[in-house]
Amino acid sequence: HRAFHAMALPHWKRHVTGGRLHRTGRKTAASAVVRIAKIILLSHMHQIAIEHEPASMLTDVDSIAAGGSGTLPADENDRPRPGDSPADTYSVRVFSPKNELVLVVNVPGDYQYLGRLVVSFDNRGVIPEDMLDESLNGTWASTPENAEALGGTPIPELRDLGEALKGGNRESVR
Repeated sequence: HRAFHAMALPHWKRHVTGGRLHRTGRKTAASAVVRIAKIILLSHMHQIAIEHEPASMLTDVDSIAAGGSGTLPADENDRPRPGDSPADTYSVRVFSPKNELVLVVNVPGDYQYLGRLVVSFDNRGVIPEDMLDESLNGTWASTPENAEALGGTPIPELRDLGEALKGGNRESVR
C-alpha cells in the first residue's frame, strides 16, 4: 500500500490509501475562519508515475511540484541540453475526482534545469486549461546561453560549486 499525506486545511489531515480519501483530525473554530484558495502540494516520491497518483485522488489541489524522479519533462518550446531526451511533457495534466485540472511539474535535480509554471485561476479558483501559455511554462536548461537570453548572469560561486559536485568532489565544497 502506498500512502500519501497532504495538509489541505489547517487541522485537517487528508490520508489517501488505496485510492480512498480519509479525513482525520478535528476542525477548530480558527481553521473555519482561514480560507485557503490555492494549494500546491510538494512531493518527493522518486518515481514520476507515483507523483501523478495523488492528483487524481485528492480534491482541491491545484498543482503538484514533484521531485526526486530525475525525469526530464519538456514540450516543443523547451530546449533540452544536448544529449538529453524528454521523458514527459511539461506540465502533466491530471484531473481530480471533481474533474478539475491539476498540473504536475517536475525537473531533473542537480540544478541542470529550472521549471517555470505561470497559471491563472478562474472565479472558482480553478486553473482553466485553455489559459495555459506553453511559451511561458516549461523546462529551461540552466546553461549560460539560456541565462543570457533571459537577461540573467551566472553566479560564479554557484557555477563552481555545481562543477565540483558533478565531479564527485564533495569534500572540496564543505
